[in-house]
Amino acid sequence: MFTNGDIIYQWITYADADQTAGYVGAVGCKIEVGDFTKTKADQWDTVVNMASNSTDVAGKKWYK
Repeated sequence: MFTNGDIIYQWITYADADQTAGYVGAVGCKIEVGDFTKTKADQWDTVVNMASNSTDVAGKKWYK
């Protein structure tokens, strides 16, 4: 399904019911097929729209 060098990126967004600072954000994980040493996780504190058409995501690519 994937070939070496392909990048898989998964994310979740989270928030408590009151949108309390410190409890709102997103976590993402990048894995490069064939080289798991290039795995990376990122976390954002604040509301982050991870939809493919959001300005936080649209047009951005992993280069390294």
